[in-house]
Amino acid sequence: MQRLRQHFAPFSRMPSIKLVVGSILFLPGFAVMLGWLLYWPSIAQLAPRTQVFVFNAAFAAFLAGGVLLWIGGSGFSIARPRSRVLPDTNEMDLRTIVDLLPMLISYIDRERRFQFNNHAYSAWLKRPLSEITGRHVHDVLREESYEMVKNSVDQALAGEEAHFQMELIHDGAPHHFRGIYLPHKDSNGKVIGIYGVANDITPVQPVENQLMLMAKHDLLTGLANRTQFNEKLSDAIARSCRSGLVMAVLLIDIDHFKTINDELTRRGGDQVLIESARRLMGCVRQTDVVARLAGDEFVIILEGMHAAEEATIVARKIIQAMERGFEILGAVRKITVSIGIAIRPDAQIDADALLHKGDEALYMAKAAGRNTYQLVH
Repeated sequence: MQRLRQHFAPFSRMPSIKLVVGSILFLPGFAVMLGWLLYWPSIAQLAPRTQVFVFNAAFAAFLAGGVLLWIGGSGFSIARPRSRVLPDTNEMDLRTIVDLLPMLISYIDRERRFQFNNHAYSAWLKRPLSEITGRHVHDVLREESYEMVKNSVDQALAGEEAHFQMELIHDGAPHHFRGIYLPHKDSNGKVIGIYGVANDITPVQPVENQLMLMAKHDLLTGLANRTQFNEKLSDAIARSCRSGLVMAVLLIDIDHFKTINDELTRRGGDQVLIESARRLMGCVRQTDVVARLAGDEFVIILEGMHAAEEATIVARKIIQAMERGFEILGAVRKITVSIGIAIRPDAQIDADALLHKGDEALYMAKAAGRNTYQLVH
């Protein structure tokens, strides 16, 4: 029992850590369970098997978090027991709770050695705790996994909260974990160790990846959306400034798209947008950026050019590609575009000003009769 007390001592010297860990577990668990009951779309869209996993994990976190909040709020201490009867019982209860949690919980000292690990470590690493606790983090984790968390461990030992992600191999398959390290300080404010909590996010990672993809891509065409375009444009301008090479933006509108959309209905209009995006991608290099900003508004970033005329070559290529008939809803339609080209002058590095010049050039192309391009330096 003394050995158990030593394992838990870092967690029990400070009621605040129980409150912190309890809050980390209780609040997300409660939120996910509430989302389950209310059938939130973000949960309803998950596969049934994933939904069950998420709910079970949330329920376990909710239950364990509630117990830890109760223990922390009551000021109960394992390191300094009030009686000789209650401590042993509560130590076992707390150890049982921590071991049942479907996440990795640990305490690491300043020498980067594990001084506490819950049973999840043994289950995931397929090793007894006697071969984990007391050993250096580097020796417990694979080289690749240790490199993923090393900087976060250093950051936490420096006194800062550190988030991390790592990969563990379990039953021959990679599993992805996301976690946090919290510094443990003594009464003088000196960091004497760190608490670690990590959760397996493998079942929900495909959903997260899809959400990240949706955040920066147009759902209809698959092109970059305005958010990603703004990021790419700023980067392109910075590279152009450093290299001295010419860059340009091409603003592209489908001519009379409103009329096309009204005649073909939204379904036909969407097909026009999808096919237009495909043809635009076929007219540029893989390193160039093609984005859909809104409606029928497309934009292209061209980099690494030696002369402005290279942008006009791309514009003519686009116009020719768009002039080929579009087969929409069983009929062939003629679709044309107007293009405004803005060349970044040497002294012009502002993205908004560059886009404004592109708008001017686009307006000029439409005024010239459409199905053409105009260039502004």
